[in-house]
Amino acid sequence: MEIDFLRHYGLDKTVTDLLRDHYGADLLPVQETAFVENNLFDGTNMVVSAPTSSGKTLIGEVAALHHIEHDRRALVLVPTKALAYEKYEHFQRLYQQPLGIRVVLSSRDHRERDEDIGTGKYQIAVVVFEKLLGLLARYPALLESVGVAVVDELQTIFDPERGARIEQLVTHLKRAKSVQLVGLSAVLDGARLAEWLSAKLVEETQRPVELRQGVLCRGRFYYREYNSGEEGVEELFSSDSDNEAESLLEAAMHLAERGEQTLIFVPQRHLCILWADLLAQQVSLPAASEALQQLQTLETNSVGSRLQDFLHKGIAIHNSDLTWMQRELVEKALQCGEVRIAVATSTLSEGVNLPVVNTLLCRQSYQTTVPSMLRGQPPQLGRLTREQFQNMTGRSGRMGRCLFGRGMIAVGFEGEVRGVLARYLRDPWARPQPILSQVSLESTALGLLATRVASSKEELVGFIANTLSGHETGADWAESGMNSSVSTLMRSGLCIEAQNRLTCSATGMLIAQSGLEPVTGLWFLDWLDNEPETGYEETDLLLLAALCPLDNRAFFPFTEREWKGHFFVRRLWERLDQEGERSHGLLESLLGGEETLPTFDTARSIKRAAFLIDWCSDQATEDIEHRYGVMEGMAQRIGEECSWLLQGLADLARLKSATDQTIRAAAELVLRSKLGLSKEWKDFGKLNATGLSRDMVRRLVSEGLTHPSELRTIPAEQMAQWIPASVVSRIQDYLRSNSLAAKGQDNQ
Repeated sequence: MEIDFLRHYGLDKTVTDLLRDHYGADLLPVQETAFVENNLFDGTNMVVSAPTSSGKTLIGEVAALHHIEHDRRALVLVPTKALAYEKYEHFQRLYQQPLGIRVVLSSRDHRERDEDIGTGKYQIAVVVFEKLLGLLARYPALLESVGVAVVDELQTIFDPERGARIEQLVTHLKRAKSVQLVGLSAVLDGARLAEWLSAKLVEETQRPVELRQGVLCRGRFYYREYNSGEEGVEELFSSDSDNEAESLLEAAMHLAERGEQTLIFVPQRHLCILWADLLAQQVSLPAASEALQQLQTLETNSVGSRLQDFLHKGIAIHNSDLTWMQRELVEKALQCGEVRIAVATSTLSEGVNLPVVNTLLCRQSYQTTVPSMLRGQPPQLGRLTREQFQNMTGRSGRMGRCLFGRGMIAVGFEGEVRGVLARYLRDPWARPQPILSQVSLESTALGLLATRVASSKEELVGFIANTLSGHETGADWAESGMNSSVSTLMRSGLCIEAQNRLTCSATGMLIAQSGLEPVTGLWFLDWLDNEPETGYEETDLLLLAALCPLDNRAFFPFTEREWKGHFFVRRLWERLDQEGERSHGLLESLLGGEETLPTFDTARSIKRAAFLIDWCSDQATEDIEHRYGVMEGMAQRIGEECSWLLQGLADLARLKSATDQTIRAAAELVLRSKLGLSKEWKDFGKLNATGLSRDMVRRLVSEGLTHPSELRTIPAEQMAQWIPASVVSRIQDYLRSNSLAAKGQDNQ
């Protein structure tokens, strides 16, 4: 069936013409099933369960466009910031410019359009899952103007770390009777999710391009085809090696030299460099010339110099050590075919649309479990799960690029082949458990009171009964959990009971709106209650952000040698001495004295604080990378996390009428910590949403600029000599649509 048929459902010809030009003239089977057989346009909830690359994306887009045609808003909800930005740019390019559809973006570090989303000044809003919960607390009527909520990667509801909040969010959408919920899910419990959401189920088990999944052993690929189920053996190359890593590297070289793009997934960041190095020494592939040219305008850092070496050999790396701009460059080089081999961690395992033919997997990956998460333990190396195997191998085989894709895991001995095939392809799937019933309910209860969907214990329990956990296990577990959680919230002053009605206190409301965990908000409140008369200095505030419980989730490297050597604790004491801040006694009250050896976790947080102090200075990025063992990409993530925490602290400081010093210092650090800027460069923090980075700011300053408003008078061609053209374009768009504060004006 042709895509033009959608005009019979009310889509304008201009819209269908755009869709045809971008996606092709014909609908894929899953799309035809959703649009025609199941009538997506009647407003009923729908769950689309289908493999990667089968066409789910267009279904969500058409649902959004249909509601826009009828003067309703569309929310597109995604699990990650990277995927949010990819979707945002796609919608802007495809719909905003030619059709005039207003597209906005909101994530934890993109707050510029939050008020527009809350007040309905948009047509398509791309929002990260957890961020929407905070927006619902701030704008309880937000969903009233929404016609459809497209929930991408719906299976993330089973994620141990994030599933509880996502379950809460989807339940909000389920209860909003005026909102059509369209869930897009991998092939995992689609019928189960559809039954819970009272939704039509559209299932597709076939991929548009066949995928051979299986096991590589000594150059032989034992596979099972995804669509046909047929099994076979493919002789890829000759090898005597029983080393799994060697087998994967040999396969990558062999396949790349045949002209096939190959993606290798490794469990740890340092393996990206190691394996790319080994490949670069043994293959001769064309250089990624365009990517190399663009790389010259990006950040100058340790990983960037290695990436440059690899791109000369047609190879790339992709992990959290790369900056957002470097990752985007690698993704585009893969999409256009310039890069023949990429070595990546799980940063490339979902969302990004790549045309690779082959994916090669290690047998280990990092795992998070609910018990370990609740104990504050980081993810641990473990055996690759079946879900991860399916998700990663699903990157292979894109329509129009190859006849079939390959996804393989390596073993050393033939005797292992049958067992691994059974584990990942033949044995029944393990049924994943919903997460909300496994965690404490304080955060959930506070969020429900803040969004005003509940105002009593009975209503709180009633909401829980509507969640997936409640639907499958009954709400008995929720009653005791909610009673305990509400009691905790009342004792801490975050909620109030009057005349048998529960409401958030002002502090509780603010914590819910910020997205902080209640324990983190209470940590900040405790320190604000004991604020010194002169207020907190910036070093104090960075220390508080680094030490706060639960919400510091970005990995930060720390060794036993660093712990017992007291190095970073001493460095922080010295910094306080130099700045005359020792009298505040914050560090002393936390540690008990300069010679006291803190716990390992506290010492790690001290190192994080020392890093943040240097990050918010004029020190060179490469010096900071070397001192702390944190590459710029990870540094950016830690800075963004700190900025978010300090935003919550700044809001609480205003509410508690803290000193002007504390409020001013916290608000200023919100801008500075995200990009890593010194006091003198703080105003450039206003351009954080444009992709501007710490290193780019340093380049602008070296050209004599002192304030972002000066960029208004500089031609784009001249600016593009200093920073990437894509960032120049975003800066100019920002300057056109926003009135920057006058030069030198305080951020207040």
